[in-house]
Amino acid sequence: MTEFKLIIFLTILVNFLFYLNLEFFAKKINVFDSPDCKRKIHKIKVPAIGGVIFIFNIILFLLLNFFFSFDINNINLEYLIFVLLAIFVLGFYDDKFDLNSNLKLVLFVIIITIYFFLDKNQIIQQLRFSTLNENIELNNYSLIFTVLSVVIFINAFNLYDGINGQSGLYSIIIFLFLIYKNQFILLSILVIICLVFFLYNNFKNKIFLGDAGSLTISFLFSILIINYYQKSNIFVCEEIFILMMIPGLDMIRLFIQRILKNRNPLKADNNHLHHLLLKKYSLNITIAINFFLMFIPVLLMILGINHLIIIVSFFCLYLIIIYKLSYKKFRS
Repeated sequence: MTEFKLIIFLTILVNFLFYLNLEFFAKKINVFDSPDCKRKIHKIKVPAIGGVIFIFNIILFLLLNFFFSFDINNINLEYLIFVLLAIFVLGFYDDKFDLNSNLKLVLFVIIITIYFFLDKNQIIQQLRFSTLNENIELNNYSLIFTVLSVVIFINAFNLYDGINGQSGLYSIIIFLFLIYKNQFILLSILVIICLVFFLYNNFKNKIFLGDAGSLTISFLFSILIINYYQKSNIFVCEEIFILMMIPGLDMIRLFIQRILKNRNPLKADNNHLHHLLLKKYSLNITIAINFFLMFIPVLLMILGINHLIIIVSFFCLYLIIIYKLSYKKFRS
């Protein structure tokens, strides 16, 4: 308990000092997200250094875990730290120099594949479906499926990080779910503390996550979810899908639209759900609608509502919202 309180205190102190001196760190790190009046709709350049404080807190926690052994003993910390740092560096380089999207994807896939080669215990071997009451063995496809699943989710999360508060609130929902499931409690609390400090400043347009932040957080979440899935027979694929549903659906829709228009599916545009909402509603209403779409399915899942009902209902609701927001385009 003493170590637990120490970590909480250090996390609060580190984040307080970082955000107290945010302008100083922003000038020293010198990574800014500048508006372009198209996809980036903020008015002034904003430091995209949220990933810096997140990686510092996470790595500090993981290093302290070597001495105190908190609640992630079944994950190889050396490999996790190595790959988290590699992903952070890739995202940071992209934030600073705008890396080619295709090259970034290739490097990202290589890094993720290396992680699962190093820590084979995290490779998904079996898919459990409560709706079908059936388990599917992946056999020789386990590594490919695991890497592909992680890459797809991280790309979905990265695409979802488009307006202030959205990815931060979504991340809090994810880590609160882990706490509810009694998984990685201390690490989840640490991340939530980071997110609260970040959101306070993010809503004031003082800081963005940047690719370094979104890639790091989403990869960490992916590994924690996979690890929980591996050791729990009651955690099923439908629950994972519900957790990742809205960012995933938005990514799939965008990829299909871009491919149909003969465009690079990885090339950013302003057709995300939040962009469509912002064309009709204020930022606060947009955040509220997105929060509803993120939080309510997870809440219903916790309350024991049938997984299939949740998935079908919110899939239909998402399509209805997209249709309503794009109705003029369809009609013309």
